[in-house]
Amino acid sequence: MPSTLVIGAATGIGFEFAHQLLEKGHNVLVTAKETSHLRELEKMGARGIELNLDSDDSLNSFCDRFDAPDLTTVIHSADPIETTSKQNEVPSRDLFGKNMSTHVYAPMRLIPQLAPMIAATAGRYVFISSDTAKMSTEACGVALAFRTSIAALNMLIRCAAVEYPQVCFLSLSSGLMPSETTKVEEHISVEQSVGKILKLLQRTTRTTNVQFFDYVRHRPQ
Repeated sequence: MPSTLVIGAATGIGFEFAHQLLEKGHNVLVTAKETSHLRELEKMGARGIELNLDSDDSLNSFCDRFDAPDLTTVIHSADPIETTSKQNEVPSRDLFGKNMSTHVYAPMRLIPQLAPMIAATAGRYVFISSDTAKMSTEACGVALAFRTSIAALNMLIRCAAVEYPQVCFLSLSSGLMPSETTKVEEHISVEQSVGKILKLLQRTTRTTNVQFFDYVRHRPQ
């Protein structure tokens, strides 16, 4: 049975992806770093796998053990480490490093492990990104560590698509991070965001590869 792997399913939008996919009858694999979160997800019907995106040992263990020949979709949804800061405040080196480690280095390690499995099924590798990291954004100087790491993630996705042309790579804005392109009245709940994204994924193919989609309009940006 085709499987979907949700990376970062402990809380927030990752948890909601697991919840809605399980309700639809999908075979769902999930990762979280806390055993308690994995047990909760397993009670819902998912297969839990321990993974700490900020730990080399955990990443190594996951890459050594994980195997899913029927993997058709990966949804990578790491929760933001830093989303707010004072105007033009330079983040600490530690905070910047944690953002880059979780949002960029971890995907850099996981893609070579997971992309060949997805390529075998002509599947999709989906990253929950943010339109606050686009070059075209008229950005104010807040959340610099988060926004910089997500911009780097988007470049990583572009590079991965060249290396694995059989995989449909997508970068999706969830609409949950306020930005200059998201009006207040357009803000939606986590449940609504995930529902919209899952409907979008039903329509994606490799011809939509490496595109960035706005969560509300479901169009490439």
